[in-house]
Amino acid sequence: MKSEIEIKGDAGVDDSLFGSMEITYKHEESEHTIKFIDYGFLYKDGEVDFKLLPKYQEIEDHEYYLSLVFKAGLKIGEKYQLGGENASVKAQLEIDHEDGDKYASGTFELSRSGDYPVGTFNISEEGVFSAVGKFEYAKQR
Repeated sequence: MKSEIEIKGDAGVDDSLFGSMEITYKHEESEHTIKFIDYGFLYKDGEVDFKLLPKYQEIEDHEYYLSLVFKAGLKIGEKYQLGGENASVKAQLEIDHEDGDKYASGTFELSRSGDYPVGTFNISEEGVFSAVGKFEYAKQR
């Protein structure tokens, strides 16, 4: 079963940055695509880390959680493997609040770096389910 949802952010009332993100969660025979637009999903933590935080999203009978953190200054076009606590890129992926490995497997690649990075990711959690997506930090339009 496939579904698609679009979520508009909160118009900048928090410390997030403007941008967009699209994630397709794949679980068993389900596939759900969520498009996030505006503020509330993309963050920058000082000069060190960028964060993608769509938080928990309830779709049909499941709640999906994704958190992805990457270091500023990564090389464009290089495919990074997701890693543990001190890795350049790390992600957490959960379904239905089940505790699991805090460091999911997968890949990450930037097509633009700097203050407004653009990139893609492919994250999986022990073969249970996956999340593939793209994101773009952008100047406020």
